[in-house]
Amino acid sequence: MKEIKFRGISVKSNDWVYGELNTYIKSKQTGPLIWDEVKPDSVGMFTGLKDKEGIEIYSGDIVTTSTGKAMVIGWSEKFASFVIERDGWAFQHFFGEAMNPQDCTVIGSIHQNPELLN
Repeated sequence: MKEIKFRGISVKSNDWVYGELNTYIKSKQTGPLIWDEVKPDSVGMFTGLKDKEGIEIYSGDIVTTSTGKAMVIGWSEKFASFVIERDGWAFQHFFGEAMNPQDCTVIGSIHQNPELLN
């Protein structure tokens, strides 16, 4: 089963924090609840895939292949799937058809390294 998790940039530390998407938690747990407010526009979902270095790939990540071309991992509402955005085009089935995740490298994110797309 696909692992459902998210990440976002912390409002307090400006670092990535990882976890589940929660808006309100009602819990009977005995331990303390740990949470961190994140910048809403920085939230990305885990694709369930890893790059050739074993780094998890999230929507909003910038990746490259052997061509050196920077591409953005996105989400398509129309097709309800992760896509790769390259040269103004969004490719729906990028893993397996257009690109294998083991052939790419995560080099940054659109939230922290937008200059990588120039």
